[in-house]
Amino acid sequence: MTNQFESDINIENRETPENIEYSPNGKLLAVIYKEKICMFDTENANLKWEKELKSVDRIQFSPLSTFFVTLQRNVPQDAENMVVWKSEDGTKVCGFTVSSSDFW
Repeated sequence: MTNQFESDINIENRETPENIEYSPNGKLLAVIYKEKICMFDTENANLKWEKELKSVDRIQFSPLSTFFVTLQRNVPQDAENMVVWKSEDGTKVCGFTVSSSDFW
């Protein structure tokens, strides 16, 4: 299974991932590229969904892996740069404007 992930992750636009994060329950793998996020199912190494999202600096899953939060850098002032998403399908739940990432 590791080889399948390596293949899927590295072939994706021939980019190197910026960050990779496993969900706490171990069922999901979030791969962050410069201009998108890809969510993989770890049980079968299939891509569940991908979303165009630029300049994601950090990602954090909720304890039950139901949601995840992204923090983006280099966004316009007053833009939502901290967003909560549903892990299952990448649907946006809510967003906030955060002026500092020091709390991460």
